[in-house]
Formats: sequence, C-alpha cells, structure tokens
Amino acid sequence: GRVNSPSYFVRVGDGNGDRQYKGFLRFDTSALPNDAFVLMARLVLHSRGAVGNSPFNTHGPLIVDSRRGPFSTNHRMRSTDFQSTYSAPGIATMTYPDFHGKSVGEFDARGRADIQTNMDTQYRLAFALDDNDDGLADFERFISGLGHSGRPRLIVTYLAP
Repeated sequence: GRVNSPSYFVRVGDGNGDRQYKGFLRFDTSALPNDAFVLMARLVLHSRGAVGNSPFNTHGPLIVDSRRGPFSTNHRMRSTDFQSTYSAPGIATMTYPDFHGKSVGEFDARGRADIQTNMDTQYRLAFALDDNDDGLADFERFISGLGHSGRPRLIVTYLAP
C-alpha cells in the first residue's frame, strides 16, 4: 500500500491498473467513560461521488474492519496499515450513498466492543472485491476529517454505571 495523506477525500475502490484503495479513519474515543457499555454505534460517511464506475455497483459491499489501538506502531498512517491485522473484521456494512451522499453503517456487537475508552479507535474501509479487473480507476470519494462539512462521524450511544 501507499499512503495518500492528508487529503480532503478518503478513496475506497481501485485505481488505474486495478490497484486497490482502502480508507482509514481514526476517532478520538478517549472521552468515553472507562466503564461505558456501548449500546449502539454508527459510522456516517458522506460521498462526493465516484470516479469511474461506482464500486458500490461493481465491487460488492463496503465493509468496515476495526482495530483496538493503531493499525501500526503509532497513530500516524503507515503503508503497512494496508495489510495489517484488525481486531474485528466486517463489523459493519455501509449503505449505498443516498441522494445527499450519506452512507451509514451500524456496528455489530464485535464493533461496539472494540470501541476504545482510553485512546483512539481506528477503522479500515474496503469493498468486498479488491478490483473489478477493468484496468481503470473506480473509486468512491468520501469526505475526510479535513473537510469542513460532511466529515466522518462515529455516533456512540452508551450506558455508564
């Protein structure tokens, strides 16, 4: 993998020559109480459209993997993050973007349990198929955390004793 950061967009899909693009997100979840019991967690992304064919139509579902702590030895992105292990694979499947570009994924129990209360929690986005073998760029552009509006949101509902 190659790091394409910082950018106003998170690319997910494939590029020219069918190179796979995976997206990475990091959320500061340290404000959650240490004894929080997460009832619901939802990831909300905003797409600014696709380049080429929408991978939602050609690459299968957009899947979210979670990682307790950083994917690599620290919280900065590294090229090794692309293939590094995750704590919980497939914790959510993102919806096809609606008319306004909004895509939502509800976390399963593993994803809710993986939310850190004392540090950042990271997520990796990838379509089920790494490429569609057409040799052309086909990727979705989601607004990154550098965007002023529509930045990714992690919505967490929890109970604290």
